[in-house]
Amino acid sequence: MKKNSLFLLIACFLIQCADAQPLVKRSARRSPPHAIAPTQLLVKWKEVPTIHQTKRALRLNTEGLYHLQTIDRPQIDVLKIPPGKTAEEALADLQKNHPDEIEHAEIDHIYYLALTPNDPDFPSQYHLNTIGAPTAWDTTTGSGITIAIADTGVNSSHPDLAAHMTTGTNLGDGNSDTSDQEDHGTWVAGTAAAVGNNGIGVAGGAFNATIMPIKVTTGAGGSTSSSILIQAIYYAADHGAKVINISFASSSSCDGSFINDAGTYMKSKGGLVVKAAGNDGIDKGCSNDPDIIDVSATDSSDALASFSNTGNEIDVAAPGVNIVTTDRSGGYASVDGTSFSTPLTASVIALIWAVDPTFTPAQVQQILFDSAVDLGTGGYDTSFGWGRISAANAVRLSTQRSLTFQTNTLQNVYAYPNPWDIRRTSNRQVTIANVPDTATIKLFTISGAWIRNLTASNSRALWDLKNDSGEMVASGLYFYIVQNGDSTARGTIAVIK
Repeated sequence: MKKNSLFLLIACFLIQCADAQPLVKRSARRSPPHAIAPTQLLVKWKEVPTIHQTKRALRLNTEGLYHLQTIDRPQIDVLKIPPGKTAEEALADLQKNHPDEIEHAEIDHIYYLALTPNDPDFPSQYHLNTIGAPTAWDTTTGSGITIAIADTGVNSSHPDLAAHMTTGTNLGDGNSDTSDQEDHGTWVAGTAAAVGNNGIGVAGGAFNATIMPIKVTTGAGGSTSSSILIQAIYYAADHGAKVINISFASSSSCDGSFINDAGTYMKSKGGLVVKAAGNDGIDKGCSNDPDIIDVSATDSSDALASFSNTGNEIDVAAPGVNIVTTDRSGGYASVDGTSFSTPLTASVIALIWAVDPTFTPAQVQQILFDSAVDLGTGGYDTSFGWGRISAANAVRLSTQRSLTFQTNTLQNVYAYPNPWDIRRTSNRQVTIANVPDTATIKLFTISGAWIRNLTASNSRALWDLKNDSGEMVASGLYFYIVQNGDSTARGTIAVIK
């Protein structure tokens, strides 16, 4: 991008362009804790029955459950809970009566829009300068990358969005109408990818990326369920999105296994899931899922936003206070919440991929973490994760690693999660990624004592944190050496128990 056009674009952020709609200060709603009790269960059977068999079995059982639908992938039955029973009671009864038939069952939790009350003075788009977006835009603006917005729909005719829209779907109502009746989805879409350098309004973090609207609410409703979000992730993965933004959060529950599995599927298809931490100002006690990027919110001073949730699930933080973005009315609004930290993070992911589309999802995720600005206590912490995102740092690091990967095929070998920390994840394995299947992998202690050899398959090697005798290793630092022909890669893995 030419410097003079970039200067005009930044100037347009700081003062409303003459043709832009006036900015409106919106009063966004706080996530209503426990406003709607879950009324459905999600079940994956060990042997997949036909729908007829499932319905017949449910008619004969004592739980009183009713089959509502089957999600084709990953073959999950959605069961309606009868009146008079709580979700916890129904789940307990089902697991007690069918222990040998169920692979996994969980409550179909309700998720709410992740935003908070907001009544600021007239703001500017400070968040783009905070993350160094103008510097990143000198290299890339996100062209060629699709960001899926799983939300309340998007106003696709908004003058600051229309040029970047692509076809999506409405999973909430079961049709193709992705219009926004709630505002939230249009706010989120603009934060991620509002058109930039067009002389009007605002710009998104990746202002030349493509927006794929996936409506996950019903009508003008402001909530969705894990069963619908699962389908949204699969849809995005199968339709070419590189990142899907989920600006919803449960008020009390952690993500279930089925959403985590969907995140793994998205990663296997070459994309990433980015999700809001929520706005209840609490730590829900959730563990970290390495295949979903959870985002907390910061303010204009790089402090943790008062409403932002924290915890082991947090991976990174991003500005989420006084975010100026597109509005469903065709104008502009200022909004708060982790709902907007999340699409800003999605936009940085899009910029990373635009630098080098051959990056794997794991490489992009690591670049995002490695380029973040460390806030709070040194290193990882449960408020900011690996730090506040930086578009400038991420694009700079992407350029460096892209050149390195092209010159030495083993230089893109790395381990994750690293450090492996039992306080953050229950996943008892470390993946050494981007390893040729012909390579040899050896593990050693910090003092050089041999621990174990690993075998690569599908370009990765898995370590279950055990030595050659099958015993769990102690906390500490371990070395891995990967050799493939004349090429060698070395790295360390920190184990914390």
